[in-house]
Amino acid sequence: MAYYPYVAKRRHPLRYKQLFKKMFFWFFISSSIIGGGAYYFFFSNIFSIDRIEVRGIENHADIREVVLGYLSEKTAWGLTINNNYFFVSPADLQALVENRFPALASVAIAKAFPHIVRLNVKEREYAATWCSTGSMSCYLMDIQGVLYRDAASSSGTLVFILKSSLPLKLGDTVMDGSSLASLAMLRNTLRDRFALAVKDFFLDNMPDVTANMVGDWRLMFNISKPSLEVLDALQKTLAAIGTDKKIEYIDLRIDNRVYYKTTILTSPQ
Repeated sequence: MAYYPYVAKRRHPLRYKQLFKKMFFWFFISSSIIGGGAYYFFFSNIFSIDRIEVRGIENHADIREVVLGYLSEKTAWGLTINNNYFFVSPADLQALVENRFPALASVAIAKAFPHIVRLNVKEREYAATWCSTGSMSCYLMDIQGVLYRDAASSSGTLVFILKSSLPLKLGDTVMDGSSLASLAMLRNTLRDRFALAVKDFFLDNMPDVTANMVGDWRLMFNISKPSLEVLDALQKTLAAIGTDKKIEYIDLRIDNRVYYKTTILTSPQ
């Protein structure tokens, strides 16, 4: 039996070269298509945001400026991509606008393909003025108890003034809306039913409240109690005191108890 040595076939180097050229060619074509498509969709002006609509308020120049700043932000690689329709994040932009403008009660942001960002905003509704006795700063407060704008220091009975020594800042929620509404109702009822004017309410020990009254006396009560219960107790107390005494304070904070202090009015000489 004869044995023949195995001789490996030589592969033609030309075939490898042709295969490599084909692979390189298709890789180049694919990369060009993908790269060109990515540039077209993400970096060209075809999908760039060029229109900002703000609805709900008339004076919105500051809001537009903040939105433009967001759209022109650069990445760590120096790229500006936030102005592209596909990269604009309504949630991020909403959080930015809400943080920069505490005077807005609500912000809703939507995109309209391919060039529009639309903001629907609503301003807060004024309810009272909050003043800090420590920093001597005052803020406007909305009906939900949120401090939303700096305010000048106020006094007198025309303005609904709340005071506290607590350190606060814009955007803080200092009380719930129901407590604020109860105080407003109590203030109006004292004026209309009893002809008593409130200068301000001191709220350091909530739910205990001290109303500083015109005539330099104090009315103390618990805001968690029903307002009608407080007013009925006050009416009975005022009837018991009469009109010939000067009131220093009336304390209605304790259940089924009323404490008050008065002095005898002296006739003018």
